[in-house]
Amino acid sequence: MMKIRLMFFGLFFLLFAAMIQAEPLPLSLDDLAKIFSTYFPKIEGMLSHLDGKTGTINLGEKNGLVKGMVLTIFRPGEPFYNPVTKEEMGKFEKNIGFIELTAVADDKSQGTLLIHNGQDARPEDRVRISAGRIPVSVSGAPEKDNLVLMDTFSRFLLETDRFLIPSFSKTTNEVSHSTENEPIFEFKVKSFPNQTIQIELLNRPFNHPIEQLTGAAGKLQE
Repeated sequence: MMKIRLMFFGLFFLLFAAMIQAEPLPLSLDDLAKIFSTYFPKIEGMLSHLDGKTGTINLGEKNGLVKGMVLTIFRPGEPFYNPVTKEEMGKFEKNIGFIELTAVADDKSQGTLLIHNGQDARPEDRVRISAGRIPVSVSGAPEKDNLVLMDTFSRFLLETDRFLIPSFSKTTNEVSHSTENEPIFEFKVKSFPNQTIQIELLNRPFNHPIEQLTGAAGKLQE
């Protein structure tokens, strides 16, 4: 009987251990910041087809794109040169607007065009997610604890080297009064009574919540 009890206890322990292993571990705010940065790969492609307000681009899932992403549409212009060495340094660019992805296949995507006033998009215009830091903001309830979370998450975003927060410096907490690099995406921080934290990325140009980019973190460590 004792042997049977020991076997039963052993099986129960293994089952309990398996259940513990299956329980997902809460992510840290640092983890979430790094995960969010992977949704903004540094890529560039081309607008290959137009049909009214719908555009097709030559980038897809294999390039790291997901439904709901927004890419800038631009048109390269004349080159400009170093005044001393006369070497070509780049090309002037004309910003046309944005394309918000509505369907993503392996090697191409479709989306809705949002064109700046007076501009027109054409096949072979370029599209990209900037290789530079992406301007974002961090918002949330003004309670003291939530403000601490917002500040901590902001610093983790900066440490990924993928995001720029105009109101913060990477080395100080001084407010920047620059009007350049206006945020085009917003992270919303929300804490719950059970001490979990939710971070949601909002698409600022179109006020469109991107459901795939909602994550939860465990209690902030003291």
